[in-house]
Amino acid sequence: MATITYAASQFTFNSVTYNNASGGVMRVTLEDNSRELETRVGDNLYPTSVEAVDASGVVTISLSEFGPTVPAMGTKSSIVATLIKSGGTEIETFYNMKFMGSSANQDRASSATIDFRFVFESDDGVNGPKDNPA
Repeated sequence: MATITYAASQFTFNSVTYNNASGGVMRVTLEDNSRELETRVGDNLYPTSVEAVDASGVVTISLSEFGPTVPAMGTKSSIVATLIKSGGTEIETFYNMKFMGSSANQDRASSATIDFRFVFESDDGVNGPKDNPA
């Protein structure tokens, strides 16, 4: 049985740590996907071959803050996230992540939010964002 993960408590990118003292980490989202290339022959309803092409890795981290320290666009570093689990914490590392931008929001009578978007850049075109070395 898996150990339940409850929350992200902090993350570090390019030697800057974001945690509850700097707005609080609300969410960490990892998308490690590819596009499907399907092959059909004649009147086949379903593909007879499905290939994974154009893979990409994107990490989005949401903070409860409007104006934290924002990395310079294009900065490349690893992301180290600390996750709170039942029975302790777990460290997750996403390698070779490049900061691509942020979007902030401050609605009336609610907490501010900012989303940081990072995109994975592979050293060899084969390894993914969770592989070391990437």
